Amino acid sequence: MVDPKEYLDRNRDRWNELVPHHVSNSSYNVEGFRSGKSMLNHIERNLLGDLTGKKVLHLQCHFGLDTLSLLYEGAREVVGIDFSAEAIKAATELANDLDLNARFVQSDIMELDQVFNEFGSFDTVFTSYGTIVWLPDIAKWGTIINKYLKPGGSFIFVDAHPFSNIFDDETSEAKLIPKYRYFHSEVPDYYKVEGSYATSASLENNDEYIWVHTISDIVTALTQPGLIIETVQELPTINWQMFPFLEKGENGWYTFPESYSGPIIPLLFALRARKPYNVV
Repeated sequence: MVDPKEYLDRNRDRWNELVPHHVSNSSYNVEGFRSGKSMLNHIERNLLGDLTGKKVLHLQCHFGLDTLSLLYEGAREVVGIDFSAEAIKAATELANDLDLNARFVQSDIMELDQVFNEFGSFDTVFTSYGTIVWLPDIAKWGTIINKYLKPGGSFIFVDAHPFSNIFDDETSEAKLIPKYRYFHSEVPDYYKVEGSYATSASLENNDEYIWVHTISDIVTALTQPGLIIETVQELPTINWQMFPFLEKGENGWYTFPESYSGPIIPLLFALRARKPYNVV
């Protein structure tokens, strides 16, 4: 069995270095957030529903913009979790600056139940965009989610569709070219990456290790501990330029251009699951 610790440590080093670059990058629009603008998209807002008075747990929160946006959407209290110490520091500073009712906990998701004991106390657990690729054990992820939800509570997940991730995301040719694997492996895929999706800054830590998880992996991870999947969405649109030939619409989202003649595939995957009330 592969020990993922070394890979996770390298990823953590990279994310610690990325945090200040992301905080200062205009693509995150921190100033817009400070002025009262929620950073959540319509997809997750619709799935989250009315958050008024609710306690929400946000997994893999980075430096907290989406976590704190949950308060703008009506949540009573939010807790953000991330494995990066620098991310937790930046998130805490932002919350304190704005006097928002938020707490942030540094932890690897796989070890969260060892350091954070508010089990069964959250109305909603939420995670979105580029999260599960950093997790070696999707089954443990599902167990963690179930452990923190109240009976009747909901889990909201939004991310790139696992199938879309198998295609070449660098070619400018307007066609889908299979390049990456679909099925999970204990040994992560390795990439050397200059900068990031939000900065071109030169970094010391350029190594990324990611684990792919299929649709069936995700569904099984959630249903095995007892969650009931209520809604699943597969959409041919996404909020970043996943492939160079995608076109940005007036709403700011990317989709296949009219000139594209290949098969339309789902780019985004979202779901809502619920913890049953009759939990023993």
